[in-house]
Amino acid sequence: MTRIPPVIASAVLLVLASCAVSPAHRFDAFLRAAAGGESDRGWSYIGETTRERSYGDDLPAFVSDAKAADWSGFEWSEPTVVWEDDGFAAVEVMLLSDVDTVPDFLVARGLVGGRCGDGGMRPIGLGTFVDSRVFGTGRLGAGARTGSQMMCNSHFIGEAAFED
Repeated sequence: MTRIPPVIASAVLLVLASCAVSPAHRFDAFLRAAAGGESDRGWSYIGETTRERSYGDDLPAFVSDAKAADWSGFEWSEPTVVWEDDGFAAVEVMLLSDVDTVPDFLVARGLVGGRCGDGGMRPIGLGTFVDSRVFGTGRLGAGARTGSQMMCNSHFIGEAAFED
């Protein structure tokens, strides 16, 4: 019988464990980290393209925004995966607090997108996309910021959403 060296077995278990983290858990972990749960305020959960587009890959600027935000009244539901296809998942949280409690920079910088009901007129939640491929990064990106998405985002930030 051939034995697997402990180092290889540990590496395989580590890879499998990282794959087991659900996209919903990743979104919740990002929000908690941004609210103060981690020293990088959740930067490590954000995809490289989103980091570059939203902050010019400037970690101190992101951390500054996260620290300056008022997180005290912001409450969200347990995240749910709305759909998953080709290794990417759309994940949403519903607002359990008023839209005014959502830290503006989350939507204004395109880290997450607003979710609206009633034909885009009533803010109801936030959403993101998560790279859920087996060997993917597991990182987040907000997706589209044009048309109806921009209109919904404006309910969260009170102005036209951050544009490229």
